Amino acid sequence: MRTTTTARAPAMAPRSEDTMQTSRSTRTPALLALLLCALGAAAGCTHENPNSIRLAGNVIALRQATGPGIVGECYPVGTTLLRSHGTLDLMAQNTYEFFGLVRNLMPPTLSASGNGVAQLRADSSTVYVSGAEMSISFDAAGTGPLKNFAPKPSGTWYVPATGTVDSQTNQIIRFPLITSAIGEQLRARFKADPNRYTTMQRVVINVKVEGEMADGTVVQTGTVPYPVDLCWGCLLHLPTAEAGVGLKSPEEQYAVCSLKEIAPNYVPPCVIGNDEFLPCAMYCAKCDLEGTCDDRFCPPS
Repeated sequence: MRTTTTARAPAMAPRSEDTMQTSRSTRTPALLALLLCALGAAAGCTHENPNSIRLAGNVIALRQATGPGIVGECYPVGTTLLRSHGTLDLMAQNTYEFFGLVRNLMPPTLSASGNGVAQLRADSSTVYVSGAEMSISFDAAGTGPLKNFAPKPSGTWYVPATGTVDSQTNQIIRFPLITSAIGEQLRARFKADPNRYTTMQRVVINVKVEGEMADGTVVQTGTVPYPVDLCWGCLLHLPTAEAGVGLKSPEEQYAVCSLKEIAPNYVPPCVIGNDEFLPCAMYCAKCDLEGTCDDRFCPPS
């Protein structure tokens, strides 16, 4: 478990009248963070500062088409549109990308210290995000691929993340909620399950984001539980029957995945295997390069 510390305030030298006036008219967020921890000392300080920064959830982001056959970056649909849960297709992907909406709740502040212009230092309430801490929970005793599953590393894990959240503003911070190390373990369990094509199992990722202020104070959001549904092939679109031909058998459908071309105006998902559907032909093109194809969806020619 990562622990956080509050930086020591710098020694205060005699200050000019202008500097003293600036300090008197503002409150430092560092003092607020210290006070929050002190108030919770009786019950045990958790080092979380949910009154400083808050993780609201996972923003829905879609890739935008910028022209015929040209796709652009992923953009949020709206900062208020959040996913209630995620879906990770382990056949196509071993990581789940999180577009976390982080809000800085602190009021804008500015304090100056030092006794001369050369020694002045501005300590603002801007938070510089440094990473996220996570753990996983699920029903390990139930049925399904994760029965008796014990992920390694157990406990919590940490991923770096970057972003700047100014006072009273929101910022989207992207980072892997399920890392490739954890994802490969989950993928191995699903791949070994004979019922993997019809099975979906939910896990909950407990996540909190942390950052640092200009004076060295570390702040963390509260812990947010985020459910992710795991599956094998559930996000892949199979080709539909041509007009007047009738329904294809499953074998014919799967065979076309390796042969059918992808439409030139198709806009791919932000992350293949996360949340959004994709044509099975795109999966076969990707996994063929990586040597990870499922022979049922992409039968060898």
